Amino acid sequence: MPFSRAIWVEVSKSALANNISEIQKRAGDQEIIAVVKANAYGHGLVGTSKALKEIGIREFAVASVGEGLELRHSGIGQRSSKILVLGYSLPTHAEEVIRSGLCQTVISAHEIRALADASRKLEKPAHIQIKIDTGMHRLGAPAGDFGRLMDALKHYPSVKLDGIYTHFSSADEPENPITKIQFDTFKKALAPYKLPKRVKLHASNSSALINFPRFKLDKVRPGIAIYGEYASPNVPKRLKLIPALSLKSRIVEIKTIGSGHGAGYNRRFVNESSVPCRLGIIPVGYADGFMTRSSGRREVLVRGRRSRVIGAVSMDFAHILLPDDLSIGVGEPVTLIGSDGKDSITASELGVVLGTHAYEVLCLIPTRIPRKYVE
Repeated sequence: MPFSRAIWVEVSKSALANNISEIQKRAGDQEIIAVVKANAYGHGLVGTSKALKEIGIREFAVASVGEGLELRHSGIGQRSSKILVLGYSLPTHAEEVIRSGLCQTVISAHEIRALADASRKLEKPAHIQIKIDTGMHRLGAPAGDFGRLMDALKHYPSVKLDGIYTHFSSADEPENPITKIQFDTFKKALAPYKLPKRVKLHASNSSALINFPRFKLDKVRPGIAIYGEYASPNVPKRLKLIPALSLKSRIVEIKTIGSGHGAGYNRRFVNESSVPCRLGIIPVGYADGFMTRSSGRREVLVRGRRSRVIGAVSMDFAHILLPDDLSIGVGEPVTLIGSDGKDSITASELGVVLGTHAYEVLCLIPTRIPRKYVE
């Protein structure tokens, strides 16, 4: 996509490499499955996955068949890589899953049957992983149903079991006992079965890797840590992570408004001072994930100085209040997320300011904003 607007994302490949290195040190001999769902947490699915592949990642996890196909069509996940679909896929997509060589998460026997039928039709094996619900109570087969799924697999030799996994609900809380309960539940469900060596087990997300390193399996499944952020303020900063994403723009117009004059929809900002003030217009709005609640709460960086977002954020534009002592003109760079000079604004900081978390701040950056991958 051409840079047709004065807003873009920069993703640092060196930051990604640093974060993977930190994760691998913590994981030891456990292999990494890089979670790149939701457009790689806003970093760009294909570009980020290619950068990760360059530094040695060979397994990726996505949310849907569509994301998996996007990686396949870009050249990711051919013979040297694997792609795990973490989400539910309709049985009508079974042929596409098999044809594309994706590995599908399953939680029921009827999904296994649908994949087996498609496998016979295409004369190609189906690859699956079973997800066990150990307490998250979201997507996953109840631990008590695991035996029935294993029995079902005996009838469908063309369906190949590649892995078994679960997901921790509260791993960002170091003192919460539920993570150990979930891990024990997972191991107990598997205990009666002698699994082939090719069946790999995994459970740890970014927070579990940091807070519960003793819960080792074959692989780990980091997401947010790859991108240089922590899941919540509760997670100790034990890894030397570097935020990989910067969101940047430029001032496209400057308004000088007198005392008592307002700006934006419904005059949400009014100059209450006795002297004129200068406002910078940036081409960033709620269609760019720049939440309407940013008004009056969020800051941006201009020449390393913080400038407050004021007035009502509109669909494609926002106002920032410019410092009185700086001579700033049209075209001046503005950093919305990232570093400028000695200061920086992180997704985690914005999560606190906006009453959400780093995940949402990053994932709300839409695909209409172009991504640039820098060293």
